[in-house]
Amino acid sequence: MNDKNEMLVSLAHQIKQFKKKLAISLTDNLYGDITFAQLMLLNQIDRGVVTVSELSKNLIISPPAASKLVDQLFKLNLVTRVRSENDRRIVKIQLTEKGIEILEKNKQIKEKIFQEVLSPLTQEEIQQFINLLKKINKDD
Repeated sequence: MNDKNEMLVSLAHQIKQFKKKLAISLTDNLYGDITFAQLMLLNQIDRGVVTVSELSKNLIISPPAASKLVDQLFKLNLVTRVRSENDRRIVKIQLTEKGIEILEKNKQIKEKIFQEVLSPLTQEEIQQFINLLKKINKDD
């Protein structure tokens, strides 16, 4: 294996470890008795009122899985269902006040976790990290 391939393997491993560390920290510190999957759904809904099928596509999960998550959030009074006035077959999902509060508190927790995870880096290293990620993600 050449040096570049070894570096790519190492990079893939480090990215996996970083994601795992973040996921564990986030899961262990979630606010409001919700799961990580439910939080991801709340984040998607926060970007705009959406349908279950749109949530399914955006999160790359099956429509029944998205529907089940929406049902769970509905029972927790975190989302509400609103029928479209133009087409009664379309049901939009939107956050309730409680859902907004849970989402905001979890955003604060996420920011704190990122600060902790990135604390070994200097401000300059963090900026380099941001620049590298921007370069990689330039097409997104």
